[in-house]
Amino acid sequence: MGPSTSGTSMAAVPIVNKAKVPMIALGASSKIASPVEKRKWVFKVVPGDDLAVALMYEYMKKHGINKIGVLSVSTGYGISGREQLKNLAGQYGIEIVADETYGPKESDLTAQLTKVRGIIAEQAGLTSHAAIIGRELGIPVICNVTNATKLFENDQTVTIDGSTGQICYGSLRGK
Repeated sequence: MGPSTSGTSMAAVPIVNKAKVPMIALGASSKIASPVEKRKWVFKVVPGDDLAVALMYEYMKKHGINKIGVLSVSTGYGISGREQLKNLAGQYGIEIVADETYGPKESDLTAQLTKVRGIIAEQAGLTSHAAIIGRELGIPVICNVTNATKLFENDQTVTIDGSTGQICYGSLRGK
């Protein structure tokens, strides 16, 4: 049996190949056992991040979600998963509108989230990630906006009022 994480599994690949000893890796990154020609002693039983991303994108497509933000950890699995998110997005009609990373030991993601001034979510509730992030950052959140990803363009300025649920095109600052 081999390592249990993607990063440690990928680190063991050169050693396993050199020693010609089979390794069953328990990490999920697709890179652990691919390309097969260069990893003939490496086997993986856990479904890969490519499959996980494909399933997520199929769900999003089915529910009319076509714009997403990516926030990923800089571990072996996080890096590989982020690559799969970016590589497969076009095949599913998904547009990545924000892409941020953080370190595995970081407990405060404020730096990555400071660009967020408000959240408009197509599908969310009071205990959703969107609502919790909004509460913690002190920014307005409006949940369950039908067709939000079709109504608004990337980098489009809108004004949102979290207390009334109103969304206005453009900036109302100074008015």
